[in-house]
Amino acid sequence: MDYLLIVLTLLAAVPAYTYGFWLKQNGNAAGDIGMKVLIVVSLGLAFYNLLKP
Repeated sequence: MDYLLIVLTLLAAVPAYTYGFWLKQNGNAAGDIGMKVLIVVSLGLAFYNLLKP
C-alpha cells in the first residue's frame, strides 16, 4: 500500500513539472525553481515513508 503513495506523488509531479516549465517560459524562473523543489521534497518524503523502519 505504501507504493500507492509513490505512484500518486509521481502522478501529481507531472502537472507540477509542466506548470514549472510554463512559469519559466513566461519569465518566472524563481517560480520554476520553487516548483522543482516542491516536486523533489514530495518525492523524497514519499520514498522516506516507504523506507522508514
